[in-house]
Amino acid sequence: MEYHRISDYCISQDETHIAVTEIDREDYRGWGYFHVWEIKSGKKREFDFVPMHGIGDIAFSMDGNYVRVKHFGPPTTIVWEFQTGRVMFKQEIEANRK
Repeated sequence: MEYHRISDYCISQDETHIAVTEIDREDYRGWGYFHVWEIKSGKKREFDFVPMHGIGDIAFSMDGNYVRVKHFGPPTTIVWEFQTGRVMFKQEIEANRK
């Protein structure tokens, strides 16, 4: 039996899409998943897969052209182009070290 827990969600500025990040809790593998659905039709949009653990902090850009997700292990920001589903930006963020 699969069990997924929604870790974050965001509705697009024009209220036509919802983006969701989920954590796969089966056997506590901790995989993270990213999905976007058209609210009216329920149709799921396809995006390039990026394997992730511990994801959340999802946001649409103000113009609706991009979707951003933060990956917490290691800290990474990933941005997808909304219309194509392609990864446009992926950057690992170094922790402050003293």
